[in-house]
Amino acid sequence: MVDLRADSRALMGLVTRSARESGLVLQRFEPSGDNSVRIWMDNVPFPDVASWLEILSVENGVLIDQAALEKTAEGGQGNSPFDTWPLIARPA
Repeated sequence: MVDLRADSRALMGLVTRSARESGLVLQRFEPSGDNSVRIWMDNVPFPDVASWLEILSVENGVLIDQAALEKTAEGGQGNSPFDTWPLIARPA
């Protein structure tokens, strides 16, 4: 197993692979300081994001330091699309 704290490329690889496996498309991602990654997504159903964040945390030991979510103009239901600016993830 790769030590995510020692290799920021491993963290970026884990985050992008996990998102792809969860069916999510990252609009942008970049390193953020020491051992953190910023992630942007657009028009993503909230339950999909929440499920993916849980997988990152529980199964992969990734801590989400910050998450900014904004509901899009499309209305109504609990699975309405959200835009995220940005999520900041780091090893737990």
